[in-house]
Amino acid sequence: LNNGLMEHIINKCTTAHFIEHEVVGFAGSQTARGMPASTLGGMAHIYRREGLRGIYSGLSPTLVMAIPATVMYFTAYDELKYRFSPFFGEMWAAPIAGITARMFASTVTSPLELIRTLSQAGEHGGGLGGHATGGGGLVATARTIVRQGGVFGLWRGLEPTLWRDVPFSGVYWLALEQGKVALEERYPSENPLAPTARAFVAGAGGGPAVGV
Repeated sequence: LNNGLMEHIINKCTTAHFIEHEVVGFAGSQTARGMPASTLGGMAHIYRREGLRGIYSGLSPTLVMAIPATVMYFTAYDELKYRFSPFFGEMWAAPIAGITARMFASTVTSPLELIRTLSQAGEHGGGLGGHATGGGGLVATARTIVRQGGVFGLWRGLEPTLWRDVPFSGVYWLALEQGKVALEERYPSENPLAPTARAFVAGAGGGPAVGV
């Protein structure tokens, strides 16, 4: 809910990430107020109000979070899969490595994600649990979180993130790796680009299938 599109549709300070009780009935009230009710409608609404640049508003801080999280995730997956294979076999090493890597990456980046989210919300009049984050950037936001919820308050929201991402990661990597094996058996090729093509097809098919 914090990329350039969704932050225009749903105000950050009303999301379930840190104010759960305000979410119920929110979508209906937004529709009643004439707010867009679909992704395409939201994009059109933003484009009319702010132009093309508005659609990509918030992209920079999103990349600041996404790049290190992705690097840690995939690096951990490759290393763990290599180390787990002798113990669990090639088939089960993939989902176990995916689950472990996702837990590691999410735990490390969760405080940064929360600080970034609340810092941006504070710029628009939001805050933590209905209280102001104090402004002044990321450091001030982090201090406010620690003051209100202690050090472990920095990991607020980690549990639902893990409940969402960890099962998906396990099933996704299992589907991806088994899909690559099946494609290699069905369409063997010596072309140097064949492994890349198989990974692309398996990933493109596995992601939506697991998401459903």
